[in-house]
Amino acid sequence: MEIQQALAERGYYDGPVDGAWNASSIEALRKFQADQNLDPDGKLGALSLIALGLGPKRTPLQLTSTDGNGGGVLQQPQYLGKPDSQWDVSR
Repeated sequence: MEIQQALAERGYYDGPVDGAWNASSIEALRKFQADQNLDPDGKLGALSLIALGLGPKRTPLQLTSTDGNGGGVLQQPQYLGKPDSQWDVSR
């Protein structure tokens, strides 16, 4: 239902938002994928979900000080959650 709703909000799907993944849902996804320069295969891959705003969420942690006294240099924000992908650059 979330995918159909996201496609409907963007003007790609006009059927019932009922969670039934059918030919009109697939066609709406294909049109969306093509407009996003993704492979228009109609399959629910990670890139399509992220483009729809339904991918992994990352929540920033609060900035903390490095001097222990509430002042000083601030550290970069850290993020919760798994990284989006693992890259092996040695290949």
